[in-house]
Amino acid sequence: KCAVIRDNGCGTATAAVLDAISDPSVKVFIKGTDIHDHALEIYDQQAVDKSWPAEAIHMDSSSLSFPDGGFTHSIGNAFLFVFPNDGIDALKEMHRALRPGGIAVVNSWAYNPTIEPIQVAAKAIRPAETPLPRQRMDKWSSAEFLRSVVERGGFEKVKITLVKADVYVNTSEIVRYVTMLWSFIGGTWA
Repeated sequence: KCAVIRDNGCGTATAAVLDAISDPSVKVFIKGTDIHDHALEIYDQQAVDKSWPAEAIHMDSSSLSFPDGGFTHSIGNAFLFVFPNDGIDALKEMHRALRPGGIAVVNSWAYNPTIEPIQVAAKAIRPAETPLPRQRMDKWSSAEFLRSVVERGGFEKVKITLVKADVYVNTSEIVRYVTMLWSFIGGTWA
């Protein structure tokens, strides 16, 4: 058994995937891709520190250089809403690079109570002409919108499964929480 996994916008998905694999006979190879060199440096260091079977590759998710059908799995965690065209181009590439029968996993927020406070903070600290972070996130709260984006990316409607889950962040330090929240939602990728 062999899993060849792509972690799009690499980071937290790799750790979760490796934690979830309980069968030691499964050989795992992970290619973490991102366009931000600093993110790739952090990913490479984590791979070394945690002995991940992974490599970091500088690559645009909307224009992959991987051949067709090379991956068994492709994961895009907190990923689609940061792309132009609602991430459809990245999904098309994700679909193309998956083997027949491969599995893609993407997510979005059904509800995020922190968007409004982040936007209020942005108005208070950024110049007036600066666009607000994560505008139009409300469309991502619709399961049907997410399904339509995945379909337009090339995935068959009958093979798309939507699952709603609660997400919690446990932290004992408010500065770490605020920093994490701002990095995910505040627009650092723009």
